[in-house]
Amino acid sequence: MSSAELQRFDELIKFGKTLLPYQNNLEYLAKKDKWEAQCQAVLERAFGKDNIYLKKFQAVFTYGNPEAHMTHGISLMEGAKEELDFRSKSDKLDKIENEIKEEKAEAKRRAAVAETKQWGSVIEVIDILREELKRRSKVDQDISEIRKEIGEVSKRRIFSCPKCGNPYEAYPPDDLHETVALQEPSKKDAESVIKIVHDCLTCKHPIILYWYTQKPAFAFG
Repeated sequence: MSSAELQRFDELIKFGKTLLPYQNNLEYLAKKDKWEAQCQAVLERAFGKDNIYLKKFQAVFTYGNPEAHMTHGISLMEGAKEELDFRSKSDKLDKIENEIKEEKAEAKRRAAVAETKQWGSVIEVIDILREELKRRSKVDQDISEIRKEIGEVSKRRIFSCPKCGNPYEAYPPDDLHETVALQEPSKKDAESVIKIVHDCLTCKHPIILYWYTQKPAFAFG
């Protein structure tokens, strides 16, 4: 995913927010229809014709209250953009790791050649390796930051409000309670449970999530 395509998502999200709140006039409806068509085209180009974001986007503008269409559509576009950003960071991480492997192989080759040269050449190689170590330290830091961001995104859970259908995001309260359910789990399945109540951003309907630690399963032979 190129930076230009991610920028296109940003542009559509920003323009969509200028169409809030909903208005029932011809000029507004024309802008809304054009924005909807552009979003669908971008989603199809980024994820393919049968992707879940495109299907949800089409469903949002087909059913439900017209006044909530734009809010739901913008939320879906933001979720799709985050996933594309996640994929982009993963690709960057793979590229960096491959470059490091190539650099290590090249450094070994240089060291082998340097053993046959004069002391002046040895000093030159030492200087080169010293600079490579400095740059590798920066690369390792970049990898650590990317892995941290990927880890945070991978913990994200997306749900829909049972009342209005508006999608929303939720994250585990800690590293122990990463399993989630909409109904309180039984004591035989859960070791400990944390109950968290979210209010839907659209209709303010309370949404209850149960984050819990699963009990270990024991097999008896």
